[in-house]
Amino acid sequence: MCGVVGGIFRRPVTDRDVQAVRTAVRTLAHRGPDAEAVAVVSDANAILGFRRLAIIDLATGDQPMATGTGQHLVFNGEIYNYRELRVGLTAAGVQFRTSSDTEVLLHTLARREGGASALAQLRGMFTFGFLDVPAGVLLLARDRLGKKQLYYADCAEGFFFASEPKALLALPWITPEFAVERLPTYFTLRCVPAPGTLFRNISKLPAGCFLAYDLASGTSRVERYWSPGEDDKPVVPLGEAVDRFETALLDAVRSRLVADVPLGAFLSGGLDSSLLVAAMRRLGHPVVRTFTATFPDSPDDESTLARRTSQRFETEHHEFPTRPSDFLNALPDWIELNDDPVADASSLPLLCVSRLARQAGCIVLLSGEGADELFGGYGSYHKFVLLHRLAGLVPTEAARRRLAQLFGSTGAIAGQDRSRVEEYFVRRAGYLGTAALLGETALSRLFTTDARDGVALERAAGAELADLCALDLARRIPDDLLVRTDRATMGASIEARVPFLDHEVVNLALRLPRAARALPGLSKVVLRRLARRWQVPLRTIVHRKIGFQLPLGAWFRGPLRGWWSLVLAERLVPGICYEEVARLVQAHQSGQGAYEEILWRVASLEWWYRRWIGGQAAPVPLQEPAVARPVVVAGGALA
Repeated sequence: MCGVVGGIFRRPVTDRDVQAVRTAVRTLAHRGPDAEAVAVVSDANAILGFRRLAIIDLATGDQPMATGTGQHLVFNGEIYNYRELRVGLTAAGVQFRTSSDTEVLLHTLARREGGASALAQLRGMFTFGFLDVPAGVLLLARDRLGKKQLYYADCAEGFFFASEPKALLALPWITPEFAVERLPTYFTLRCVPAPGTLFRNISKLPAGCFLAYDLASGTSRVERYWSPGEDDKPVVPLGEAVDRFETALLDAVRSRLVADVPLGAFLSGGLDSSLLVAAMRRLGHPVVRTFTATFPDSPDDESTLARRTSQRFETEHHEFPTRPSDFLNALPDWIELNDDPVADASSLPLLCVSRLARQAGCIVLLSGEGADELFGGYGSYHKFVLLHRLAGLVPTEAARRRLAQLFGSTGAIAGQDRSRVEEYFVRRAGYLGTAALLGETALSRLFTTDARDGVALERAAGAELADLCALDLARRIPDDLLVRTDRATMGASIEARVPFLDHEVVNLALRLPRAARALPGLSKVVLRRLARRWQVPLRTIVHRKIGFQLPLGAWFRGPLRGWWSLVLAERLVPGICYEEVARLVQAHQSGQGAYEEILWRVASLEWWYRRWIGGQAAPVPLQEPAVARPVVVAGGALA
């Protein structure tokens, strides 16, 4: 796992260019604390830079790496089937100098002119820049589900790419430009999906795609090489669903247990992470280390469930007992990491737990991301299906509106939920995604005319659970959850691996019958059945999904209350209607509704804009630092 920077100049490379790229590489030090290198490829007017987090082949796996015949590689991620690929390459006469997956990837790409045709052979998470001078092409690629990210910018000086926008912005010839027209998408999805970002002049490579840049013409093209569910295999019979999924998940976990550093797992207490811990134990992993955040004063604290799972599978369990002040104190670092903004507050506890793992010497952690999107795990899916079906029983929009107003007047519909009831019940419009808080009408009130024209949002293709999952798989997974996970874990210099998003697991999940994936009111059917087989504690199997619940509402009425006065006075971000923001703040602080989720998106945007467009530290009111004492519950014993 690493950080990469590179570029093709439209002129010969100078010493000043090398120093600029070296400065850019150092903005990614958190991604790679173990090594740094910058290489010039003069015959292509190119510079490649690299920061390394050593995971496999600690001694000889440094980059940039070259074949000696004009092919060069910088690579971020892991190729899980590199040993199998190496066998074939060795049989074909390739002589290896290292034991790394990087060298296997380099030769795999080099044996296919231009490299793109080799992507189908790769199983892993990756982004890379492969410079093939004899073929006259720079190939950028992102893994199938988008676990790793790659950003690029085409400007007067040349074509440049990096693991994070901050590295591109460190180059003196790239200046930030705010894409005001993308605000509606950001507020709906809490992120901007690829190829866009909130920087008008910086793009993000979509998941499952490659970009080929022609060295001679200076032009590029982006092509898709994979889409979920594209294989033509038949639907799995219902009676075989659990056995087939068990085999696929164990295989995905097994491939992700390969590392030359200590490895563990996030354990929230929920079903998904508990299944991964059970799989590690079934596969005979010698020492299973688990890490979680606890919320001692919260009714939604899941630490008891996490400890019970730890005890069942005899893990070395580590806890981070959190207070609101711990997250407030982490905000400045979060803003610095969140340069491609994802307004997900759960990344704060994820960052804290990742730091705990690093302090404990655990460099790789398995994560349960993706199971909710594959198996209908979000309550919003089931609420939408209910609202859509109820709307079908009421013949006219006018009648549905009167009914919604009646329920609203009795308090049965909370203020913060009225917009979605209007969108999904009254208008009977299509699903906007799990992260969507506002319908198009309410959303448009957040913007001035500069941004309002952009309110035309992507919706699910249908109204069944599978349709809703498909939308989130395409949008929420690669540009929200996986960006959040990457930033939080790499911010602590650790690597997260996500077995549920192994592309073979995803393709199998999409071929399962609906009765094995999710039914209205019942999610994760096959996962619950597998959990029973693997003896996951019953309370975890039947427990409702909670996740990390931060006290955002209390923050905006308490320690962050005064900060809104500054926001509303300065009115800094173009395109935002601050009168509507003021109305939401007043309603929230006076108890007329719980608007903390949409206000967090406003706050995240404000912090991002001040730091990454304005170039100034965001004024975040912090409490006095509180020292949280990590707890180790050895052997899973309850404490």
